[in-house]
Amino acid sequence: MTNDVMTKLTVLGTILVPMNVVTGLWGMNVEVPGRDVDGLTWFFGIIGGMSILAGVLYMYLRRNKVV
Repeated sequence: MTNDVMTKLTVLGTILVPMNVVTGLWGMNVEVPGRDVDGLTWFFGIIGGMSILAGVLYMYLRRNKVV
C-alpha cells in the first residue's frame, strides 16, 4: 500500500515539476517571451504548452503502467 502511494506521489511530482520551473521563471528577472506584445496570445501559448506537456507526461506514464 505504501508503495502505491509513493508511486502516485512520484507521478504527480513528475508532472508538476516542469510546470513549476516555467512559472518560476516568471518571478525572476529574465526575458519573458511576448512581454512587449499587447494581448494574451503569448500567455495562453505558454499555459497551453505546459498543459500539453503535462498531458504527454501523463499518457507516457500511463502507457508504461506507472499510473
